[in-house]
Amino acid sequence: MKTDKGKSITILAGRLFDPYAKSFRTKQVIQVSEDKGLITSVKSATENEFEVLRAEAGESELVDLSSSTVLPGFVDTHVHCESRPLQLHRS
Repeated sequence: MKTDKGKSITILAGRLFDPYAKSFRTKQVIQVSEDKGLITSVKSATENEFEVLRAEAGESELVDLSSSTVLPGFVDTHVHCESRPLQLHRS
C-alpha cells in the first residue's frame, strides 16, 4: 500500500499487543513508513480485508504475520558475555 507521503510497508498481524490497553488486539493492519521506519497507522480488519490486501499487494511490501503475535517497538537488545577474556592477536 502506498501513501501520499511515500512508500509504506503493510503488516498483517494476527494478534497485536497494545501496551496502552495492556491487551491483545486481533486482526490488525499496521502501516509502517519505509522512509522513517515508524508506525503510521494501526487499524482493525476482517479476514476478508486481509485477503483483499494480500491480493492487492502487488509491488508494495506486505509482511503477512496473520498467524503470529506482533510486539511493536520491542527490540531484542540482550548481550552474550564471554566467560573468557577476549584474546587479541598481534602480528
